[in-house]
Amino acid sequence: MAKDNQYYLRKIIGDAIADGWTITARVEDEVDYRGTDKRKALDALTACDEMLMVLTKEVDGVTLRERVFIVNDISNEPEEIIANYALTKTGWVDAWWNQNIGAAA
Repeated sequence: MAKDNQYYLRKIIGDAIADGWTITARVEDEVDYRGTDKRKALDALTACDEMLMVLTKEVDGVTLRERVFIVNDISNEPEEIIANYALTKTGWVDAWWNQNIGAAA
């Protein structure tokens, strides 16, 4: 079965929330959504052509952050919606990418 173009976006949102991350959807300098509701996060992250998804998580009093650049183009393949991400000390998104998309891309 073919994957629709938002497959991996829905997957990373669900996996991040399940792992304790809070999702923030940003467009330019404006926060469009912050929370842990999958549907609201997806709606916010698909509201504009380009969005920044920031994942935050508190661990032992330290705020961890991950950043993912989202490009919403109906013609994109599922693995192209997540256009880029920042390598961070936590490595959560990098590990997620390699486990989920690395083999598909």
